[in-house]
Amino acid sequence: MSADKRKLLIDFIQSLGPEDVAKAAEAIHKSELGEAFAGAMEPAVTYSKKPQWAERARDWNAGTGQKKSPMLWVKMHFGNKDVDNWDSMGLTRTELSHIDPRLCNTYDKWIKRHPEDNLGLLKEFRSKEADPLASLNRHRQASLRSYHRKSAQQKGNNPA
Repeated sequence: MSADKRKLLIDFIQSLGPEDVAKAAEAIHKSELGEAFAGAMEPAVTYSKKPQWAERARDWNAGTGQKKSPMLWVKMHFGNKDVDNWDSMGLTRTELSHIDPRLCNTYDKWIKRHPEDNLGLLKEFRSKEADPLASLNRHRQASLRSYHRKSAQQKGNNPA
């Protein structure tokens, strides 16, 4: 599922009342889709208070047997929280930056130095439009304007 569709779905579900969500979950579990949606019923990221990277204890990695790194912190506190068999469960870098900006910056610097530790968190690109097609069309028009402006400048016709 694309990040845009996922966000729209999450926004829709959050707009529902608790009774409606409970009824929908019950209907899904009773149907043949119950097994397919079993893991999807949990939100990928809960925006409840998470331990912050800046407030970590000195021995926060005790018991893991792994070196201290922002990658390990992400594995311990986000996704399925299984350090050895970690799954992001849809966590994106954008969501991580909203939850803990310092951690996201440190993680970005860490994976530049240690590319083998990259968890593969997807980036969500910012767009002024909610509709992806409108955003794509806006970018295409801007590219065309830039191309025509540069072509005119090279020919000596300055359209300014």
